[in-house]
Amino acid sequence: MRPSFFLILFLSAMGLYAQWDIVDEVFVPPTFYVGDSVLLQFRLVWTGEKELTPPAELPRSEWLEIESVTVDQKSYEAYVAIRFKSYMVGTRSLPPLELGDITLDSLKIFTSSLVEQEKVGELRGLRKNSDFPGIGLLIPVFLLLIICSPYLLFILLRMIFGRLRSLIRWLLRSGPRRRISRLYRKLQTRVEDSGEERDFFIAYSQGIRTYLSERTGRDFLSLTTRDMMGISPPPVRRKLWDELTDLLKMADLVKFAGERTGRKDKLRSLEVLSEFIENLEKEDFDADL
Repeated sequence: MRPSFFLILFLSAMGLYAQWDIVDEVFVPPTFYVGDSVLLQFRLVWTGEKELTPPAELPRSEWLEIESVTVDQKSYEAYVAIRFKSYMVGTRSLPPLELGDITLDSLKIFTSSLVEQEKVGELRGLRKNSDFPGIGLLIPVFLLLIICSPYLLFILLRMIFGRLRSLIRWLLRSGPRRRISRLYRKLQTRVEDSGEERDFFIAYSQGIRTYLSERTGRDFLSLTTRDMMGISPPPVRRKLWDELTDLLKMADLVKFAGERTGRKDKLRSLEVLSEFIENLEKEDFDADL
């Protein structure tokens, strides 16, 4: 039961009744040591009309550093937060804090010690070099690296030379591929030109034979179309090779016999050429993998 107003007034006049009280006191962290930044939070309740404000100037002490004080007043209570650092162990009282109409002069803190009291006088001797933390693990790891270094070096060199071989193969193949691609684009622009079928198929036949010679290392320039139809094809589908040689046979008829062709034959020739190049390059790439 709360004391009556007259009893509070009487006790206050006699100095026997406190006009304010601290409740819900919490330290964060609960246990702290010298130099730790600590947050003290509590709820301050009082009677009568009072106004609380943060101190205009934080008190100073040789053993304590108060970093900040915040006050959040709500009616007849306030939430106070004090952040501080203690530089002396044991139980100590904080310097008085003037919070407007209330002066806090009974706050106590306890700073823990990292040194066990019963072992204060015992000093540990210097450690030997072999007692360095983790030295027991570092030595086996170091020995393992020395043993495995030739194998690791072999793997590294193998990877480097593998990359170099792939780069050299790519450079060797990129030349023929670029040249046949340029020929393909050039022939595309001549599809609609009528009356130039003979020149179109001469360039078509010559370009394919040159590309095959550079890509496979076999002399296709000196082989007739009949010879090409009888040999083992490059690494492409047999049906695609037969379609290409049929078009080369048609090109020979246009070149030597004056056979008439049209736009449809040109488009079909370019379609087979594109599919043949794509298939051959893909087969070689998969073989490298």
